[in-house]
Amino acid sequence: MPKITADKAAAGDVAAEPVVNDQGRTLLPKGARLSVAVFSRLEGWGGSELTIEVVAKEVSDTDADAGLLDELEHRFLVSETDATMMHIKQIARRHLLTVRKG
Repeated sequence: MPKITADKAAAGDVAAEPVVNDQGRTLLPKGARLSVAVFSRLEGWGGSELTIEVVAKEVSDTDADAGLLDELEHRFLVSETDATMMHIKQIARRHLLTVRKG
């Protein structure tokens, strides 16, 4: 399978091989499902290339919810010490879960 850079992968993709840094340290095991939070950390960890499993799949509501919640977590990572931003995050999370339930 061809290797791609982390910026070409998408949340929900699955690592087809372990992701290792330049020193050979395993950053993600084979089969790890990628998330927005993982992408933001990969560069800092020193892992920029990975191999993705090609899987034809239908995205379920649960997968979509998880992706939205991962994205929300990622967007508020730098604001964890700001009480106002954490309150906004809670409101946004509640809204996402309410809207998805219909």
